[in-house]
Amino acid sequence: MAETVWHSYADFTEFLARLGGEVTEMRYDLAVAEQVIQLLFPERFAPAVVIAGTNGKGSVAWWLAQVFQAAGYRTALYTSPHLLHLTERIRLDGTPADPAAVYRHACVVREVVHRLGGALPRRPTYFEWLTFVAASLFREARADVHVLEVGLGGRFDAVNVAAPMLSVITSVGLDHCQFLGDSITAIAREKMGVLRRSAPAVLGPQDGWADEVMDDLVAGCGALVPARPVYEAEFAGECDWRLGLDGAYQRYNAATVVTCCRVLRAFGWRLDEAVIRRGLACGGWPGRMERLVEAPSVVVDGAHNVAAVRELVREIDRFDPRPVVVFGAMRDKDLHGMLALLRPAAAALVLTRPPTPRAAGADDYAAWLDDPGVRFREEPGKALREAQELAGPDGHVVVAGSLYLVAEIKQRVAEEGAR
Repeated sequence: MAETVWHSYADFTEFLARLGGEVTEMRYDLAVAEQVIQLLFPERFAPAVVIAGTNGKGSVAWWLAQVFQAAGYRTALYTSPHLLHLTERIRLDGTPADPAAVYRHACVVREVVHRLGGALPRRPTYFEWLTFVAASLFREARADVHVLEVGLGGRFDAVNVAAPMLSVITSVGLDHCQFLGDSITAIAREKMGVLRRSAPAVLGPQDGWADEVMDDLVAGCGALVPARPVYEAEFAGECDWRLGLDGAYQRYNAATVVTCCRVLRAFGWRLDEAVIRRGLACGGWPGRMERLVEAPSVVVDGAHNVAAVRELVREIDRFDPRPVVVFGAMRDKDLHGMLALLRPAAAALVLTRPPTPRAAGADDYAAWLDDPGVRFREEPGKALREAQELAGPDGHVVVAGSLYLVAEIKQRVAEEGAR
């Protein structure tokens, strides 16, 4: 078991890194989270909105939190993963938690875990530790509302101990198949674990859902409100909403947020149309069609599965000239499926390895390296520089495939800009 004695925020983050680096056969369940949260936050984050989905859940969470803030509510936001700093995951009114506060609440959690001792069936995971820290911090802060993004799946995710007033499922596709199942139906069932019979649910615009999955959705919650009608009426064609996040795919997420707010308004929340518009006009959610530099332009996007890459390609098809794409993903992803979509849209592909042990390397891309327009560079910084040279001063570079890669490139660009 990783050592749980630490004396600083840095010690705590090192402890988490050791947990995150371990490969275990652990069975994911809510047995630990139920007991720990009961002591840390007996109200179970209430009132809360819980958001699950394959793609778009982070953007929906961010925008929904912005709407609550625009309405004057003290808003707690819990998301994952982070890009540059762990504290990005835990926010109050949009501001990341102070490292000293995270450390202090980590110590509170540690004492609760030690007190429970043998009553816990296993040790907490990396994600559970962070969820518990967020719970302790948010309860002390007395937030008016908690917006919680599920980490993985839904049914057995630590966030699912919350008592939501509203559950949300954004778009669902094939991802994390080794944990959630190898079909849309299986993955959707895991996501549906966040639904409650006692609370309404909003379903973001979907593609390819089986009838039996829809039947289960209707049976699994108090009231199901699809976001597609709002999308088709207000976002699909001419759109008079000003959106603070770039990318046509963000219209799906915006429609989901609008639907959520209208549902909550019926329950007394002060979320009128003007407030919703102010919230959706906010940007600031990093790593989603985010432009870092000009000449050549460098845009980073966290697309890391086939469905997300398909939406990304629709965006970069509008680039003139065609962009050079820097791509790096995890080896357990559908590499061929993503590259088959990207290659026709890209002037060239520079493949690289994101800085994590799970990342795909040159051997994983061997079938693509016979293409003269595709090359592999081990180090992301070198991959970016080569892509910029290939694009030229009037061109475009797009970075995608993993948020690990996006974070690395953002860090490199920031360091170069500071010189």
